[in-house]
Amino acid sequence: MWRRVLSVAFGCAFLVWGLVSIYKGHITAFRFYHHTFSATNDPLGFWIVVVLILYLGVGCIYRGVIGKR
Repeated sequence: MWRRVLSVAFGCAFLVWGLVSIYKGHITAFRFYHHTFSATNDPLGFWIVVVLILYLGVGCIYRGVIGKR
């Protein structure tokens, strides 16, 4: 049960991170290669990273709510 709760919590965190980055217009991603993607300077990279983060968020929430029991 606690795994499902943590999955939903991480999913919500990913969704908030993605939505805040859309609002601010930039996102810093990746662990070892820190790169800030800006919506004005690098729109393709920015939207790829944002969609990836939002996809992870929805996937975690789906896994936590509908996943195996």
